[in-house]
Amino acid sequence: MVCKESDSGATTLQTGGIVSTERTANEANRRETFSRLIRVYGAALKRLSAAYVRDPGARDDLFQEIALALWIALPGFRGEASERTWLYRIAHNTASTHLHRMRRRGERERQPRETDQEPAADSTPGDELEQADQQQRLFSALRELPTLDFQIVTMHLAELSYAEIADVVGLTQTNVGARLSRVRKTLAKRIESADQTEPAEARHE
Repeated sequence: MVCKESDSGATTLQTGGIVSTERTANEANRRETFSRLIRVYGAALKRLSAAYVRDPGARDDLFQEIALALWIALPGFRGEASERTWLYRIAHNTASTHLHRMRRRGERERQPRETDQEPAADSTPGDELEQADQQQRLFSALRELPTLDFQIVTMHLAELSYAEIADVVGLTQTNVGARLSRVRKTLAKRIESADQTEPAEARHE
């Protein structure tokens, strides 16, 4: 802060140095918060990206889009909702926009065989392949759901509470529970149907 006397004799305060210092502090805090969010939620956001898109390159692109959206939104976070609720709302909105944009362009994704889950220490190659198949069938069934149901299920799989999910999607906790119950039955039927119609050896080619 600098005191300066004008030609008229009035004394004014120049606060440019303080403003600059505050701006620097805010940017440092923003970077620190962003790094912590990616460190804490990065793995969950990558799983969310994998649920939305199949192609590994597209997953990485989506994850980067979500990270950018979080960075841009950080200054506006005021704590009205929990940090995790705020983060998932941004992530799902970004992922939905990304998916709609891809569909408008008419892109078609290939079906990769890899999985983002780490294999168990005592698992065999056969176990890992079966786990990958199960995950791919689950993701395929999830992607056929309406957008809202899809988002509710992915947040439930990420262990968000009914209250957090309700806050993200704008429903009551009762409605969230009812939708989850209905979707579980739908997914079970679709996966069971896929298992019955697809020969086991075809899944392991």
